[in-house]
Amino acid sequence: MSLPSVKDEKRIFFRERRALHCQDVDKQILEKISCQLENLAIEKDPAAYVGIYWPLPGEVDLRPLLQSIELPFALPCCEPDNSMTYRPWRGERLLRDACLIPAPINENVISPKEMSIIFVPALSVDVFGIRLGYGKGFFDRLRSSSLWQSVPSFVVLPETCVSSDALPRDTWDVPFDGWICESGIHYCLESFDKTEISS
Repeated sequence: MSLPSVKDEKRIFFRERRALHCQDVDKQILEKISCQLENLAIEKDPAAYVGIYWPLPGEVDLRPLLQSIELPFALPCCEPDNSMTYRPWRGERLLRDACLIPAPINENVISPKEMSIIFVPALSVDVFGIRLGYGKGFFDRLRSSSLWQSVPSFVVLPETCVSSDALPRDTWDVPFDGWICESGIHYCLESFDKTEISS
């Protein structure tokens, strides 16, 4: 049996920490994201999609945004070839994708040019934008494309799960632009300027 990696140890640590704090602050985080999206609706193309996610246990639930914000939303869909796509979601019943997560698999695939912003769950993120997820690599593979990297992308999590120390980083890890937590939106230290989204 192989020994747990540093990433695995960090996953255990931050999963426990997130479970302790996420439920207490999820409404505050949702309010911060709502404010960002209201600004986005004014400043950017209101027809562009907002990427959210179907929440797994312990993750901030962004689904109420569909009822409070008049913007088109999209959910990720894990494909059988281990790639990921985004597809429109209007609140209708979903089917399970290749990872058995509810997704609008019968909808058309959305191109990065049709997206305005992406919100992604995580166990942790460091100040350089390196995200600690579950180890499947779907978001890294998606964002290995320069077109997808051009879409502002933010990790959603409690502030207590933001690591001031650099997280373990593999060559395929693609940094995010920042994170959003109960204290608001934060840009990572190496992020290029995306002032279209107000802080």
